[in-house]
Amino acid sequence: MKSERDFHTAIARLLEFPDYYGKNWDAFHDSVADWARRDDQPTAILWSGWEDWLRSDLGGFLHTVAMLVEVNQLPRETVIFMPGPMHLDFR
Repeated sequence: MKSERDFHTAIARLLEFPDYYGKNWDAFHDSVADWARRDDQPTAILWSGWEDWLRSDLGGFLHTVAMLVEVNQLPRETVIFMPGPMHLDFR
C-alpha cells in the first residue's frame, strides 16, 4: 500500500465490505462499524509494507493510522500489527 486509495481497496477486501463501499473515510466508518457488529470473533490484522507510504505521504498515512485507532473503540476485539521499525500501541 502506498496511498489511501490502496488502503481502501485492501481493507474492503480484507474485512469483506459490501461491493458498494465508497472507498472514502465516511464509508469506512460506516462499513467498519457494520463489520464489527457482524460477529464477535477477535481479529488480528497484519499490515506490512507500510514504510513506503509513510515516506511518500506522511499526512495521509497518519490520518489512516488515526482512523485505525478508532477501530479499537468498536465492540469487536481487533489487534493491528505493523511489523517494521515503528511500533504503535493503540490501547
